[in-house]
Amino acid sequence: MIPVTQTQLHDPANGKHGNCLSAVLASLLHIPIETIPVFSSKDTWLKDMNAWLRPRGLAYLSFPQEGFHQMLADFGIRGVHHEIYGGTTRFTDVGHACVGEDGRLVFDPHPSRDGLNASIEGHGLFIALEPWRIQT
Repeated sequence: MIPVTQTQLHDPANGKHGNCLSAVLASLLHIPIETIPVFSSKDTWLKDMNAWLRPRGLAYLSFPQEGFHQMLADFGIRGVHHEIYGGTTRFTDVGHACVGEDGRLVFDPHPSRDGLNASIEGHGLFIALEPWRIQT
């Protein structure tokens, strides 16, 4: 994981949606943040992001906070980097995306590095669509 700071802060008064999720993708995929769209449509952001991920051989799945740590433990999964999302002290009506590892927050792409407040909502995992193409 290469930490990438978001380049666009959430500013609803001026019609700007933050690009924290783009920064998380850049951090996890090791690609420039400028090449990643801002997935901000309330109704279609998930489908839009999966359409963008598909040519890269990936898909995104979201898991609720409850039970996530136990799921990783039950399946013997360790060392997995993923998205972790929830609320912040800055906004109560907009979620914030950060980088997690094994269910815990390891990097907040916001310049303040404040992380998430107590309301972690869930985790997003990226899966290989064609795992046979992965070179070993």
